[in-house]
Amino acid sequence: MPTVLPNKPQPDDLSTPKEVDEALAQRFETLGKKILLYQGVFASDRDIVPYAKSLELLEGEFCLCLMGKGVFSAEDERAWRNKLSSISEDVYFMGFVPSPGHLAFSSYGYIGLLPYSPRSDKTRFSSLNALYCAPNKVWEYSRVGVPMLGSDVPGLKHLLEGAGMGLTSSPDPDEIAERIRAIDENHRSMSANATRFYKATDIDSIVEAILQD
Repeated sequence: MPTVLPNKPQPDDLSTPKEVDEALAQRFETLGKKILLYQGVFASDRDIVPYAKSLELLEGEFCLCLMGKGVFSAEDERAWRNKLSSISEDVYFMGFVPSPGHLAFSSYGYIGLLPYSPRSDKTRFSSLNALYCAPNKVWEYSRVGVPMLGSDVPGLKHLLEGAGMGLTSSPDPDEIAERIRAIDENHRSMSANATRFYKATDIDSIVEAILQD
């Protein structure tokens, strides 16, 4: 019978943020706000704009940090960055750190974002990829106990809310802000649930069972 092997990364002896990039670590540490963190590629099926718009509803308590690089043209990425910057001064582009170095910065997130938009225009995959995604960011955030806010798609809703480690939202900025507040109010328990979720999956045991079957 088929066995599902979760895409949980197996990092060993990760470097500290300052060992990877001291200047970037200092940028994170001097922001002085609760960080909504996105780590990944920038593409049209990862809709960041509604999260940027939600910042004005959160009364300056939060900021949005984006780590990664675009998969569209340089011109389109420049326009995308300008659009986000015009929405809020609390949007920060933190650059690209090659894997697995980016994992050193996941712990700076107060809430980890998983903004998957089910549409196929100019994207690398079918829209089904966003609907039924199994992003490794779930594991990267949960490894350091960071609660998550994702798009309201089947691949995320049952996972995040079922484990009590996050919430999902439509692309409406008001709803996103409401969900951010709810996570903030339950941050300690959701953080503990995220850590529990990560530790509950033992990849070595699953692989061993597959080989012995």
